Amino acid sequence: MPLFLVAKSRRTNGHFEVHCADCPAAPPPPHSHYLGSFPSAARAICDARVLYPRCEGCEQCCAADALPDEEPDRPRRHALSGA
Repeated sequence: MPLFLVAKSRRTNGHFEVHCADCPAAPPPPHSHYLGSFPSAARAICDARVLYPRCEGCEQCCAADALPDEEPDRPRRHALSGA
C-alpha cells in the first residue's frame, strides 16, 4: 500500500494538502506529518481530516482519488426519509 503524508502548512486556499510519500510536490519531513499506508488517497485524506479538518488531495498524486470538501465518514441524510 502507498505511504501518505500531509503538509503542515496551509495552501493559499486555507486547506492542508495530502501527498503520496514519493510525490515530487510533497514537503520534506520537518514540514509534513506522516499519515501511514492506506489503500487509496481517499482513505488517507479521511484520516488526515481527523488532525487537519480542511484537507484535500494533491493535484499531482491524489487527484484521481480526491474527496469533495465534506466529512466523508458521516452518514448522509436522505431527503425524503428525514433519517
